[in-house]
Amino acid sequence: MVLAVCKFCGQTIAEEYETQEQAIEEGTMACSCAQARAYQQLKERAEVAKVELRDMLLKDDEIHNVKAVDQAVFDFLINAVDLIAEDKIYKITIGLSSGGTVDIKAGAGGKISLKRSVALTNKREV
Repeated sequence: MVLAVCKFCGQTIAEEYETQEQAIEEGTMACSCAQARAYQQLKERAEVAKVELRDMLLKDDEIHNVKAVDQAVFDFLINAVDLIAEDKIYKITIGLSSGGTVDIKAGAGGKISLKRSVALTNKREV
């Protein structure tokens, strides 16, 4: 068993975990130091972004005739959200084989911006 420890200030939390990685994550999420609070906010924003991304990509939009994306594509983009929240990448744009693009990027104030674009063309020749 490993005691939970904040990865920023080293404060120990009276909880035990199976792995060192889990102990550090949980210790950081329970700590109240300034750096831990900022980290907690980033993690919360990432979780909200994942919920929004799920809503945006895993449901068919019959009004606009847009199909849901494949689960593998969704999983890839979930990982991208984590990388953006951790400040490892700034943005990612992918083209979907079903048409359109998905843009995910870091915004002002630590926000995460999600955008799905699909070109809607209605052309008629008479």
